[in-house]
Amino acid sequence: MSKNVLPPSLVAVTGANGIIGTHCVLALLKQGYHVRAVIRDPTKVEKTEFIKDAAKKINALDKLTFAAGDLLKSGSYDQAFQGCDAVIHTAAVVEVTDTSDAENRIVKPSVEGTRNVLSSISKSPCVRRYVHTSSVAAIQSFEEEKPESYTFTEKDWNTWSTIENGDPYGYAKAQAEKLVWDEKNAGKLGGCEVVAINPGVVLGPVFCKAHTKSSCVLVRQVMFNNPLINYNCTFVDVREVAQAFVQALRVPEAAGKRFIVLDGIARNTMDIVPLAQSAYPDFRLTSEPLYSPFKLWLIHALGSLPLVGNMVISEYNKIMTTRKVHFSCKRSQEVLGIKYRPLEETVTDTIDSMKTFVPLKKKK
Repeated sequence: MSKNVLPPSLVAVTGANGIIGTHCVLALLKQGYHVRAVIRDPTKVEKTEFIKDAAKKINALDKLTFAAGDLLKSGSYDQAFQGCDAVIHTAAVVEVTDTSDAENRIVKPSVEGTRNVLSSISKSPCVRRYVHTSSVAAIQSFEEEKPESYTFTEKDWNTWSTIENGDPYGYAKAQAEKLVWDEKNAGKLGGCEVVAINPGVVLGPVFCKAHTKSSCVLVRQVMFNNPLINYNCTFVDVREVAQAFVQALRVPEAAGKRFIVLDGIARNTMDIVPLAQSAYPDFRLTSEPLYSPFKLWLIHALGSLPLVGNMVISEYNKIMTTRKVHFSCKRSQEVLGIKYRPLEETVTDTIDSMKTFVPLKKKK
């Protein structure tokens, strides 16, 4: 019998001050859940005030509490999870381009942080469902036998990425999610059911300046007219991601499944530039690609040679700048009932929310 979690149950959300975490907190409150927002230091006003303000606007402040939890401290979530019916784990390091000291900056927080969360859940028999924030980076895998037309589904696992080939983020997300399923299959989580959410590149409304430096930094770069790394990717609105988390608690059939959460359209990061400019025609919203067409040509022409001009091109960067990546979002639509909004709306709403923190430049 499924142990789905319905309102007014108490749900702990780790990383509640991150963009995904904040939207999850608000989506849960709107549905009538009680929420325990877990962050590293809840005594810091700048980490909690914007969440409280947003909760006030929906008349749900009385259902919101805060607790402390540190990804890299074993046992730090023990108290935070006490009495909770479910845990949504969104605390994470999102870093794709800067791979320096990747083991300590990216891999360890992801894998060991997940291990610490699972350990605390194993001590909390009250927790009936755990929803893990993974990524399509844990799914996409670029072995030579996969053609560019290949469509990734939840059956796929990333066995390609490594620190050495330039994708420590994909490696970390895959290892962390595998740890979740291994712990579940080994019976270490007791009766707690598990769901994994695998979003694409997340954009959408921000609530604080720190959110502008999350994956929404892509839009921030356009607003500052800075170069934009021209990766092939698939986008998703953070509001759909939050909805997926809530549905992962509510829907009995979600238990034991992974869900690709994105709009299903293979794009490039540069696609957001004309959408931003169209939304704000009186302002200068533009960006040049970090990899020019000539550099992309060189990447193809030189094949395995690692050096292009003065720029080191990792194997991962070569693939992400030259190959479209396709995903199926059918399961999230059919099981969770997610309806994906147009990217135009997401980009416009992202800019609208970021104007407070990032000034728009008038056209001359």
